[in-house]
Amino acid sequence: MKKKLEILSTIVMLAATIVCIAVNFSAASKGLPVEAINITATVFFLLFWALISRLEAAAKTSALIALYTMVSGVLAICATLGGWTSLVTNIITAPAIMMFYGLKFFENMSLLYAVMSIVSFVILIYSLITLANRKPVPVKAVEEKTEEPQIAEKAESIDISETELVSAAAEYVEMINTFENKEIELPQEDAETAEEKEEAETETV
Repeated sequence: MKKKLEILSTIVMLAATIVCIAVNFSAASKGLPVEAINITATVFFLLFWALISRLEAAAKTSALIALYTMVSGVLAICATLGGWTSLVTNIITAPAIMMFYGLKFFENMSLLYAVMSIVSFVILIYSLITLANRKPVPVKAVEEKTEEPQIAEKAESIDISETELVSAAAEYVEMINTFENKEIELPQEDAETAEEKEEAETETV
């Protein structure tokens, strides 16, 4: 169940990211001014992202996306300030910029990169806190899960055929019969010895 929730949360998070990028793609790729649709897409995406980062099942995916956008923001700032912006840096940072393009209220893109890095860093911290507060699996439950296959393996390894059971039962019955026969024969032997003694006494008389 927990694994299914993680998969579902990952799909939902990636779907929200793709929708935000798709809405802002046209304006971001052409460098157009920010419109209401871009602001709405980015704001709703960031709110959803911040909320889902507090869910245990989605914290890992949220942390990975936050790490990517934070690194992209820092890389974009360094490339802009250093003057070594290239096609490679643009390809790496483009998806992250499209996600945050609704916050571009100034002509200076460096401010957008700074906001992108700060917001991503905050969400990354929240996601890591959620991961750190994960409840560990109870030790007893783990032991029970590991003991069940071991018991099954031991049960399968014990192979007693029907003929072995029948032969063992026959030997046990035979042993009981011989023991009873010995108990019955002992009084007969005592009677014979008593008769022999009487005969011996009569002969002496």
